[in-house]
Amino acid sequence: MTKTVSSLPPIPRLSIRRLFVSSTWLYLGQVLATTLIFPLTIVLTHVLGAGQYGVWGAALALAGMVRTFVSFDITAPLTHFLVAARQNARQDTMRLLLACSLAADGVAGVVTLVVVALAAPSFAGHLASGATLPAYWLAAIAILAGFPQATWFCVARDQERFPLLGAVMIVNPAVQLGVALTLQHLGRLTLTSLAATYCGATIFVSALQMLSLHLMVRRYGIRWFILSPVELWRRAPEVADFWRFMAQLYLSTTLAAFVLNADVLIVGWHRGAAEVGCYRLARQCSNLFDGVSIAVRAVLFQHLSEQVAAARYSDLRAWLLRLSSFWAPLTAAAVVVMALLAYPFVHYFYGAEFLPAVPILRVLLIASGGYTMMLWGLPLLQLLGGYGFQLKQLVWSIPLTVVGMNLGARYFGAVGVAAALAVLYWVLNIILTAKALHMLSARTHRPITETA
Repeated sequence: MTKTVSSLPPIPRLSIRRLFVSSTWLYLGQVLATTLIFPLTIVLTHVLGAGQYGVWGAALALAGMVRTFVSFDITAPLTHFLVAARQNARQDTMRLLLACSLAADGVAGVVTLVVVALAAPSFAGHLASGATLPAYWLAAIAILAGFPQATWFCVARDQERFPLLGAVMIVNPAVQLGVALTLQHLGRLTLTSLAATYCGATIFVSALQMLSLHLMVRRYGIRWFILSPVELWRRAPEVADFWRFMAQLYLSTTLAAFVLNADVLIVGWHRGAAEVGCYRLARQCSNLFDGVSIAVRAVLFQHLSEQVAAARYSDLRAWLLRLSSFWAPLTAAAVVVMALLAYPFVHYFYGAEFLPAVPILRVLLIASGGYTMMLWGLPLLQLLGGYGFQLKQLVWSIPLTVVGMNLGARYFGAVGVAAALAVLYWVLNIILTAKALHMLSARTHRPITETA
């Protein structure tokens, strides 16, 4: 017999104020985490030197790259189906979804560890001696240890624990900074101790997340959410739509990650190291702008999931149009202001050597404007079942973008690569947002059918 989830409030009505207050907590967490990482980087570079710090960067890059290709992005499908199950008071389905999510990330972590262990000797042989191998292993162990993160994030977001989400973002860098300063004082800060600190901080945060997760799921009426491997394998087909959504997102995420990583390689291939440095700096500066939209989109996805689960299509469409009526001009104004400030900002903080990054940064800001201005289009499309449509658009647009980036790099340098990305972002987001709005309009008078 399925019990009703009575300890959670009903799905609330949409509120722009609620959206931005919740997003502020996430953005503050990002800012504070970045603030802690900055002095940590200074300490590590001064103590370890360029060589050892570079080895650590390579270890993190290897583990992260392997993790990207062997794992799934579970946050979107888990949020979507968790909200639908909660709306219908299906406790057993919620428990199965949580178990599947933890298992998927746990298996991905194990595979990452195995692949990194096999590949690390080759990487270490190119960069330094075999004595650096523990750094690669510990970086991969940290990936495995972080398996509860995505599931915990989805549950905390579902229960609107946004202050908690923002606070937990700063725990890992705070622990790393504190331990690194202590080891520096004792004269024990080495590459291996750094890797152990990073791994230990991840394990500590994961333990807190598992404890928090255990307490939070009680609000769903669930006391235990871990299933045996046999039961998990037997019951996995019950949430077939969850796995299908995740598989579709895997292909889309992998294709998108290819473009985001290919731009630097293309600039380097056609133009050399100096222009790569300017392009990377421009990307880092534009990421400050992207941080706002990432925080807003993280909260927005939860709100959209709730409204789709409740089949409030008419209210949702009206609210999105109202949101866009001031969000689009606000985004455009922010892009203009940051583009005007690009020259004095780069000149003051980085010097005349990096002034060639200014036009690149301005073009990348225009690209980010397309992503930010229509930030609700892609998540809405996914929630309405249009992830197959998204994949089709990526299949034709990404090869054309790669060709455009190569031509742009050859004739216009890094600015040409940034321009190709800007065209991709704007065209793709216009297509996806228009499709999402069309699908939403078609559902306005039709009841929702959710399968979880």
